[in-house]
Amino acid sequence: MSITQRGAMGPMLLVSTILSELVGCGARVDVGGATDTSTQTSVNSGVTTGADTGVNTGTSTGTDYNTGVGTGVNTGVNWGTGGAHSINVPTGGVTHTTIATGGSKAINTGVVTATGTGTTFVSGCYGLTVPPASGTLSVAYGYVTTATLKGYGFTWAGSLNNSSTCITPTCNTTGCTPAFGSSALCAAGVVGADTSYNSVVGVGFNLNQDSSGMVNSTVAAPANITIISTAFGAGVGNASIRVQITDAGASTIWCVEAGKWTSGVPIPITSFNTSCWDYSGTYLSAGTPIQAIHLVVPSDAIQTRPFGFCLAGVTFD
Repeated sequence: MSITQRGAMGPMLLVSTILSELVGCGARVDVGGATDTSTQTSVNSGVTTGADTGVNTGTSTGTDYNTGVGTGVNTGVNWGTGGAHSINVPTGGVTHTTIATGGSKAINTGVVTATGTGTTFVSGCYGLTVPPASGTLSVAYGYVTTATLKGYGFTWAGSLNNSSTCITPTCNTTGCTPAFGSSALCAAGVVGADTSYNSVVGVGFNLNQDSSGMVNSTVAAPANITIISTAFGAGVGNASIRVQITDAGASTIWCVEAGKWTSGVPIPITSFNTSCWDYSGTYLSAGTPIQAIHLVVPSDAIQTRPFGFCLAGVTFD
């Protein structure tokens, strides 16, 4: 889904790719530290020290054959098609793919988890602790009920987020990790400074969804909505939380900007606007079909917004 509104998106790993180039033809470095520099015209027929634990799963049709025992430990799989072609996985955790086609090319597709010469990139949410759940919602296996409202809880991150923006728990169609608590939907994370205002995260739940997840219907917007939220830590994101409502499929989004609502105080439904940052859009009316409610942290152009909060209660009246 593509939403063009500033900082408003509906619900939807940072993987690092490390590239390096190896010079030579069929050169390979195994864990044991030895470098096999045999060319495509050489034949190693002797036996050296060490052990080669790799598995040859194909037939090399080139002229580079190693008939001896290597000095390193090769835990990958080797095969050749007109030259040496090997995948070596050292204990450092980096996967090297070497393709000899008139030269060698190495592509590191793994993530360094122990030792190695690559660079490790870590998500901004690495090591964050989700605040403790405490509220009036009833949450069982991610399914929320409160009065007549019912539906699965979720977190989401905007599809155009910058690399420093993240939220935990992370949710998909099979659930959330870590799981929500039993009485509130809590989240923590960081929204990076973004001059385009595209970076945004949210937490919320569907308002009329059966427990099988197959049917996700709407309810009529009430006259007032009361949100109970709790904020944790000193992050400036705690003061930047919007309340957001979406219709079926999030084709339309209404929100109330931070500072325009208070936890525990009824919000008139007519306060919700499709452009709540300047209230230049269309206001929501009672009776309009709505599908989900969210607490949202949008980006700021200058300041990074760390956050930790719980959506602890929702009341329609």
